[in-house]
Amino acid sequence: MKALPILGLTVLTLVIYMMEARHVKSVKVKATIGGISAVALTIGILLVYFPELPGPTDWVLPLFKPLNRLVGAE
Repeated sequence: MKALPILGLTVLTLVIYMMEARHVKSVKVKATIGGISAVALTIGILLVYFPELPGPTDWVLPLFKPLNRLVGAE
Protein backbone atom coordinates (compact mmCIF):
# COMPACT_ATOMS: atom_id res chain seq x y z
CA MET A 1 0.00 0.00 0.00
CA LYS A 2 2.99 2.27 0.41
CA ALA A 3 4.10 1.79 -3.19
CA LEU A 4 2.00 4.69 -4.48
CA PRO A 5 3.55 7.37 -2.22
CA ILE A 6 7.02 6.02 -2.98
CA LEU A 7 6.29 6.07 -6.71
CA GLY A 8 5.01 9.64 -6.38
CA LEU A 9 8.12 10.72 -4.48
CA THR A 10 10.36 9.08 -7.07
CA VAL A 11 8.57 10.67 -10.02
CA LEU A 12 8.58 14.08 -8.34
CA THR A 13 12.30 13.78 -7.56
CA LEU A 14 13.10 12.78 -11.14
CA VAL A 15 11.05 15.65 -12.56
CA ILE A 16 12.78 18.15 -10.29
CA TYR A 17 16.20 16.71 -11.16
CA MET A 18 15.50 16.84 -14.91
CA MET A 19 14.29 20.44 -14.69
CA GLU A 20 17.31 21.53 -12.67
CA ALA A 21 19.94 19.56 -14.58
CA ARG A 22 18.65 20.76 -17.94
CA HIS A 23 20.08 24.23 -17.36
CA VAL A 24 23.47 23.08 -16.05
CA LYS A 25 26.41 22.20 -18.28
CA SER A 26 28.91 21.08 -15.62
CA VAL A 27 28.99 17.36 -14.87
CA LYS A 28 30.10 18.05 -11.29
CA VAL A 29 27.11 20.28 -10.63
CA LYS A 30 24.75 17.71 -12.17
CA ALA A 31 26.27 15.03 -9.93
CA THR A 32 25.81 17.28 -6.90
CA ILE A 33 22.17 17.95 -7.80
CA GLY A 34 21.65 14.22 -8.28
CA GLY A 35 23.29 13.39 -4.95
CA ILE A 36 21.22 15.90 -3.02
CA SER A 37 18.08 14.66 -4.79
CA ALA A 38 18.94 11.06 -3.91
CA VAL A 39 19.45 11.93 -0.25
CA ALA A 40 16.14 13.82 -0.18
CA LEU A 41 14.37 10.87 -1.84
CA THR A 42 15.88 8.46 0.67
CA ILE A 43 14.71 10.60 3.59
CA GLY A 44 11.25 10.85 2.04
CA ILE A 45 11.00 7.08 1.61
CA LEU A 46 12.18 6.53 5.19
CA LEU A 47 9.49 8.92 6.42
CA VAL A 48 6.84 6.98 4.48
CA TYR A 49 7.82 3.76 6.27
CA PHE A 50 8.72 5.30 9.65
CA PRO A 51 6.67 8.50 10.18
CA GLU A 52 7.71 8.62 13.86
CA LEU A 53 11.37 9.29 12.99
CA PRO A 54 12.71 12.27 14.93
CA GLY A 55 13.18 15.54 13.11
CA PRO A 56 16.38 17.56 12.96
CA THR A 57 15.59 19.57 16.08
CA ASP A 58 15.32 16.39 18.13
CA TRP A 59 19.03 15.69 17.69
CA VAL A 60 20.29 19.28 17.45
CA LEU A 61 18.89 20.35 20.82
CA PRO A 62 20.80 17.73 22.87
CA LEU A 63 23.88 18.52 20.82
CA PHE A 64 23.84 22.18 21.86
CA LYS A 65 22.54 21.70 25.41
CA PRO A 66 26.07 21.99 26.91
CA LEU A 67 26.49 25.27 25.04
CA ASN A 68 23.27 26.58 26.61
CA ARG A 69 24.65 25.82 30.07
CA LEU A 70 27.95 27.49 29.22
CA VAL A 71 26.27 30.67 27.99
CA GLY A 72 23.73 30.65 30.80
CA ALA A 73 20.66 30.45 28.57
CA GLU A 74 18.95 27.85 30.79
